[in-house]
Amino acid sequence: MDVDQLLKRSRQDGPEDSTGNGNGESKKARVDVGDTASQIEEYVDNAGEADAPETYDEAFLKNLLVKFETAVSTNLEHREKFANEPLKFYDSEYALVQVINSLSLLSEQPDLYDALVNSGSLGTIVSLIGHDNEQICEKMVQVLIDLTDDDVDGDEVDLLQQELIKADMIAGLTELLYRVEDDNAFVEKVLTLFERLVDEGAERIISNQRAVQFLLKMLANDQIRFQQSRQSAAYILCTVCQTESKLIGELGSKAVETLLEQANALRSAKTLDFQTKEIAGSILDALAAIARNVAGKQLFLDAEGVELMLLLLEKSCNKWFKPRALRVLVAAVRGYAAGEACQRVVNSGGLSKLIKTSGPAPEELDSHLWIQLSLLRWLDLDSEERFRTIHKYNEKKVHDLVTLRSEKKAALKNVTNRISEERAALRAQMEEDELLKVTKEFEWDRDQSIFLETIQVVDAIFAWLMLSDLGDLAKSVIEKDEVLSTLRQQLEDIRPNENDGSDGTTGQNSSQSYVEQEFQKDTAAYAEMLEALIAALGEAEQDPRN
Repeated sequence: MDVDQLLKRSRQDGPEDSTGNGNGESKKARVDVGDTASQIEEYVDNAGEADAPETYDEAFLKNLLVKFETAVSTNLEHREKFANEPLKFYDSEYALVQVINSLSLLSEQPDLYDALVNSGSLGTIVSLIGHDNEQICEKMVQVLIDLTDDDVDGDEVDLLQQELIKADMIAGLTELLYRVEDDNAFVEKVLTLFERLVDEGAERIISNQRAVQFLLKMLANDQIRFQQSRQSAAYILCTVCQTESKLIGELGSKAVETLLEQANALRSAKTLDFQTKEIAGSILDALAAIARNVAGKQLFLDAEGVELMLLLLEKSCNKWFKPRALRVLVAAVRGYAAGEACQRVVNSGGLSKLIKTSGPAPEELDSHLWIQLSLLRWLDLDSEERFRTIHKYNEKKVHDLVTLRSEKKAALKNVTNRISEERAALRAQMEEDELLKVTKEFEWDRDQSIFLETIQVVDAIFAWLMLSDLGDLAKSVIEKDEVLSTLRQQLEDIRPNENDGSDGTTGQNSSQSYVEQEFQKDTAAYAEMLEALIAALGEAEQDPRN
């Protein structure tokens, strides 16, 4: 049945009152009217796009929003007045859809977003996410996807996203997801909008248990037809964990268990397509963020996350997992609360997989070294686990460490010479071009740090070995003064960042984000280790027995 027929039938059924009062939406239950409902859906679905105006300005926006508010008010009034006679309110439904479609035109005019935000209509826009007619909900979601598209230029999009979140859109979208969870295409659309809002709305998402539970439920659905929604859910959960690490404890044990279960389910796959890699990558990145956090680390340990990551290092697993599982382990064994994680690594058979000084792929090498250093740093000095760790360094492994150090020193020297030549050649240009100067300095620092960090970690490992039962072996292959020089230089580089707090606390600034504060704590912990190693090696140097 086409629109004209529906309109004709509507007029035969009786006149409509078009008066609107602008009040909030009435929460009427949907009425099952059989064929009539499907006719209304068809009618709404056929509502075409409005003709584009010749000019877009604030006058156009004001006029559009007046029409929008009127259409919403009229529809709500008619739905309440004719709750049991759906045919009498579908004209207002049609008018509402037309004006909703017109809002998409704003995506081409981001300069009007500021006026839209200040118009007072965002609350009405968000309210339509919960409209009784799911088709209207879907059209409103599509409009918001258009308005927040990545291709829309300018800071106005960020402002719009912030204001939509303030209008409690996360809660509205969450309830909509539960309403339409059996409609995969609709769920994908809602999750697309969630993705657009996740950077600004991460705190609201992680604090909304219903939202988190739906995302976890979708992540656990491995049906092929839900793969896109599953990918979106994984991405959102990952971004939330990385952005709002201070709230990771609110996720609860069930969330961490689900993430680990999904990683475990994928580990035996012989081949991984692009989408599956995206899902698995998001899961492992989320787990790394969780394991890095103090509260999250305990959840990770309780769910046997260390043990699963070690399983992902097995030869029977797809090799794609290996560098990613190593990064999760690095996160788990670093920081003040890492002692138990280090014990788990040793007691779960991790030493044979992780105490490697030759053989790991280049992208895995630094992870191996950081894990080794963390084990030496956090395992109790008189523990069985520490004894077993120290004695994994046989003569071959110690010589391999020296060889690795020499290779990295040579590579660093070559890079430093190249940078000196480039800096001399570009000096005049950089004096005139500040952007070029900043860009090149960043590139040069990055190129040097690739090799320098490896040397620094290796020397810290050697420092621990020199203070252990293997001290004589370590000192026979590398000069202690070389190690001390590296440690002192590291400490000198770290110290300027330790005491910049404006609130009187070392390493913490009241204006810093939680992530920045956590980084500051990690840096302070590393500096403490360096100071202890330097002092201990210095005392050993003065001891006549050494």
